[in-house]
Amino acid sequence: MLSKRITVTIVSIALLQSLAVITLHQTFPAVPSLRRSMLEVLLIPLLPFTRHGGHFRSAIFRKKWLYWPFARARRLLLRISSRVVTITRGGEPNVLYVNTTDGTFDHIPMSKLPPIPTTESSSVVRYVALSDTHLLHGDIVLPPGSVLIHCGDILVEDRGYYGSTSTNSKWKTLLEDFNEWLGYYRDMFEYRLVTGGNHDQILQDLGTKSVKKLLSNGTYMNGESIFLNFTNISGEDTSSHHIYASAASRGYTTKRRRGGRVTDSRGGATDMTTGGNTAFQYTSDEAAEDVWTKVPSSRVVDVLVTHGPPNGIFDGAGSSAGCPVLRRHVQENIKPRVHVFGHWHDDPGSTKVGETVYINAATVDFDYSASNSPVVFDLSLS
Repeated sequence: MLSKRITVTIVSIALLQSLAVITLHQTFPAVPSLRRSMLEVLLIPLLPFTRHGGHFRSAIFRKKWLYWPFARARRLLLRISSRVVTITRGGEPNVLYVNTTDGTFDHIPMSKLPPIPTTESSSVVRYVALSDTHLLHGDIVLPPGSVLIHCGDILVEDRGYYGSTSTNSKWKTLLEDFNEWLGYYRDMFEYRLVTGGNHDQILQDLGTKSVKKLLSNGTYMNGESIFLNFTNISGEDTSSHHIYASAASRGYTTKRRRGGRVTDSRGGATDMTTGGNTAFQYTSDEAAEDVWTKVPSSRVVDVLVTHGPPNGIFDGAGSSAGCPVLRRHVQENIKPRVHVFGHWHDDPGSTKVGETVYINAATVDFDYSASNSPVVFDLSLS
């Protein structure tokens, strides 16, 4: 009886904390460090909670039959509170607008987006990017553009949340819903590109060919290129952008302590194992080399789309989510104009390193609330 009361108390505190978290994210959209500091203060009463793999989970929720009902209720509260906060702030969503000249970014209301610059001699293509929507794609408002990019993690968990086999009909229902969402934006975006992520085990199980059929309202890509053709503003020339997309991401090291407790060791990339969500992940530097050497090199790729981030760039301070092999290939061989990715939820933004603009387009934060703004960037056809 006492344990039930403790459980109810912790769940109640966590649900109230969720409302505070989403309010912080909406109030300070451009100051993640401030949000994090204030959140740590809020978490002081939640001593039974420990951080693991980027998520706060109590020891009492290690059993899935306890955790998943709690997680669903918490996500529902986050969605409701997010909508309430948006309405009270005037109902206009923000976007994260990236300047591809210098890599800087700014959070601005959607109505304040600059017009797409065009001249008779050149044209500019507007891209809208997002990642890690985790079944919240329907809650996101997108501005118009020419190309929509989703960098993976369409689903929530590849194990335990909706079953774990490709024969479970709920997977098909979820993917059909996502495909309908892509179809909704058919008239707004000429191209709608999608890759997978480590939470999308069903995409890996089905294989690229089957997923392409399921996501018929977009173009599903994994380890392949596509050329997007556009007509110059003068109507005389047709130019293209070369896009390469991969669902791959880096695993992380773990070690098991006495008593069965698992903690992240965050060690070197040569000794990796994957965590609970393992789709499309590689577990060694050699495997990473195999993945990234396949990307065309020598500046022929305009936009590189990956699920995982490069090491040290919007991958979370002190984490092992970013891949050093990917970063080396991007900087030394591939040299794309733009590299857009997700995977690490709490570090959205952009920067320019060398010749490449790097963009973390993660939509949900580490609390799995869709509080990060969709990313918009313009890229010339010249």
